[in-house]
Amino acid sequence: CLWYYHLQKLCYHKTRKKIKMFLLICLLLLIFGVVLLLKVPSISHRYFARLMTGFMTNYNKMTADLKGKLFETLKEKKDKVRILEIGIGAGSNLKHYPDNTQLVAVEPNNFFEPYLKKELEKYPHVTLEKFVVTCGEDMAVIDDDSFDYVVTTIVLCSVKDVEQVLKEILRILRPGGKHYYLEHILDTEGTTLNKVQRALTQSGVWPLFLDGCQLDRRIDEQVLQAGYSSVDQKKIFLTNVNGLIAQCIRPHVVGVATK
Repeated sequence: CLWYYHLQKLCYHKTRKKIKMFLLICLLLLIFGVVLLLKVPSISHRYFARLMTGFMTNYNKMTADLKGKLFETLKEKKDKVRILEIGIGAGSNLKHYPDNTQLVAVEPNNFFEPYLKKELEKYPHVTLEKFVVTCGEDMAVIDDDSFDYVVTTIVLCSVKDVEQVLKEILRILRPGGKHYYLEHILDTEGTTLNKVQRALTQSGVWPLFLDGCQLDRRIDEQVLQAGYSSVDQKKIFLTNVNGLIAQCIRPHVVGVATK
């Protein structure tokens, strides 16, 4: 009968709507659960350590030439040197360090330590003095004027207070000591990428999934205003990029700042 056909059709559409609504609710609950989990430090830090260890393999390929030129003068050092690296992660910069390097690793995420120690096995010329679990803003355990070099690569984007980290770097560097840095920065005003970077950061989406990373920082300007005796830096735009994360961090600043 015609009425029975229409009744079946009506029931079918109502069932489909209920199923769609159920799936939507499940998806929202899943997203909500993930967000809650990422707010738990022990979980988010473990997740980020794995994510960044994989990402840095790709990032190092994209910035191989940049890092080679940046660390060229450092690599040539023959005497014993003391290097402190902030946000060392899994140790992607170890291969650029000279022979007889005494290294102190500063890293707020203790889940990186096993990755770093495994990487150190490849570079016997680097001796790890200690792995300090702290943030760059508070390195009170590090003595004043005690390091020849400080290194930060894609780290200042994630710290809570860039100015305070730079003050700490100046404190622990010896007179004439150098800060080597490679950091992603906010793109030029008016560009599409600039707008995307601001939107992802200010919405909280990017910082949530990438351990507090901020895409809208002008680290180049902050370094110039930090109080170094001299700063030699340049802005570059990565071109050989792969992946969504890399697309969003194409503008970089690379440089050496001297105390």
